[in-house]
Amino acid sequence: MNAIFQWNDRLSIDRGQIDQEHKHLLTLANDVIACSQPQRQTEHFKGLVKELYQYMETHFADEEALMAEMGYPRREEHIEAHREIIEQMNRMLTEENTMDQYAADLRFFMCRWVIVHIEQEDAKIGQYLATHPAGQ
Repeated sequence: MNAIFQWNDRLSIDRGQIDQEHKHLLTLANDVIACSQPQRQTEHFKGLVKELYQYMETHFADEEALMAEMGYPRREEHIEAHREIIEQMNRMLTEENTMDQYAADLRFFMCRWVIVHIEQEDAKIGQYLATHPAGQ
């Protein structure tokens, strides 16, 4: 199966830790999406979702620390976007749906999150970082 999410230079933020984390998030998102029969592979699917969720929280904390270090002016707005992403994932987890429906909702959510958040919102961090290196 071809990966839906593939790394390319337009996703690059810092050519360092954040980019590495984004690459790993794309891999995890692809793994979740590739689980074609979550109803039959419940434990495997739940493990993938748990790993993705935990890594998202770690990544968001790292990204928020970078924004603080570099004095990113839209930091609070970006942190709120992170909170909304986690809240939306939590809502999806608590809704009474079949595993297949949850998988479909999660696939849609991941596509939207990658497209909107990384390509648009995180890109603004990269643009700011290019002209305002951390610690200056």
